[in-house]
Amino acid sequence: MSEVTKVIICFTPFVAIENVIPLAPALLKSCLMEHGIKTKTIDYNNLLFIDFMAATAATCGNDTANDDKIKLGNWLMSPWTEIDENIKNTYLSIIQRYATELVEQSIEWIAFSSFSYQSHQFIEDITQHIKAIDPSQKIMIGGSNIDMFKKGNNKRWVDHMLDSGLADAACLGEGETVIAKIVNDDLRGIVVSKQLSNLDFLEVPVPNFDDYIFENYGGVDAIQVPITASKGCVRACTFCDVAAMWPKFRYRTGESVANEIITLHKKHGFTNFRFTDSLINGGLKPFRQMNQILSEQLPNTVTYWGQFICRSERDMPPKDFDLMKSGGCRWVNIGIESGSESVRDHMKKNFTNEDIDYTAEQLLRVGIKQQWNIFVGYPTETEEDFQDTLNLLKKYSKYNDMVLISPIGLFKMINGTPITTDYYMGELGVSVQEFNGNNDIIWTTDINTENTFETRYNRWKRLLKALEENGQIGLYSNSQVLKHRDKEIDNFMNHYRKKINGH
Repeated sequence: MSEVTKVIICFTPFVAIENVIPLAPALLKSCLMEHGIKTKTIDYNNLLFIDFMAATAATCGNDTANDDKIKLGNWLMSPWTEIDENIKNTYLSIIQRYATELVEQSIEWIAFSSFSYQSHQFIEDITQHIKAIDPSQKIMIGGSNIDMFKKGNNKRWVDHMLDSGLADAACLGEGETVIAKIVNDDLRGIVVSKQLSNLDFLEVPVPNFDDYIFENYGGVDAIQVPITASKGCVRACTFCDVAAMWPKFRYRTGESVANEIITLHKKHGFTNFRFTDSLINGGLKPFRQMNQILSEQLPNTVTYWGQFICRSERDMPPKDFDLMKSGGCRWVNIGIESGSESVRDHMKKNFTNEDIDYTAEQLLRVGIKQQWNIFVGYPTETEEDFQDTLNLLKKYSKYNDMVLISPIGLFKMINGTPITTDYYMGELGVSVQEFNGNNDIIWTTDINTENTFETRYNRWKRLLKALEENGQIGLYSNSQVLKHRDKEIDNFMNHYRKKINGH
């Protein structure tokens, strides 16, 4: 008699990654199977859009289906915005089918992994259908941002899900060491997981991707496989909530990370890897060790990319960049944020303009592409600071095939970040004028009164114009996301102007 599947782990929309297979379900499956708990995984972030395209194309054609798919993704990111009823009805009919299929499998636990707040709408919709079919079906939720406050409701989303009966258990924190306990002990309510130690982190098994249909992601050669070498960050930037999720920086040895990459390459043929780390060069010793092993055991075989931080020549001499290249690094994402050194100093970025130039030049020398994140409107940003940003971008526009720019948007007062603590709010004299879910975008500061919402909006438009003139805007990694972000900022501005004009 075959072993009965006890858990299905579902990855949920919306995440704007087409060729990246999700890590959380595969990793948690390995953790459960180590405890003898048979588990399956489903990637609804991938499956939903495949099924939506098929349903829409059958009646409206491929061009309309693709446009509607983009609109559906934008709505799932911002469900308080309007959406065409036909698109929503198609989406809901697919959700209903998924719920029925899940319940019919008679699984003990259905677990939904939330990548961010953008997953909440899908999880609410599908759990409502599941509970309507079978109120006794046990549902677990976990992942990032489940403890954020629900938009328009003075209640955390996790509490909303539990109180409304849409979930039976919720894992706050890292699920690797507690998910088996939730299942085996039939726990209910909120289960808080302590942060993994370095030793715990080393003992986490290699993710199990056996349930994934690789062709749905473009095939083995196109797939980007997530790898986690560290959690937390060596920085404590004022605008970032990483420290709230992972107070301590923990890391695996370079040997264990390299061995995971080698294992997955040999088992599935994967050659492209994407690090989930806040910074791949946060811990320099394990980073060097990993690159050394990959250079020796898989020469010219695998490639990887991840988030990177500018460092000085003393910290990362040129030979480190040579080793990165030979280890397979082909792309890094750098949080430059601002071209102003004084603004970055207040952010606690801890790198100078000289460090930016050194890092950029070394990456250019070895042929590793770099993508810079830039946003506008930090509370201390003056017009001179903004000009520093424009000048920096102009300086590197001649390398726009190797130095790509990601315009992130306007600075937001995100709940749980250091800058929203009493210390910084008091220091900056910040007053929030309008609450928008978890992100406060309309605010003023007493120490920099010129930095109004109108000013920030105009700087955003000037940034986009400058990037277009520099020939850099077309290289943004996901033009549809940029268009959505720009439209969302326009909507905020229209709403703001109506409000201040009394409409």
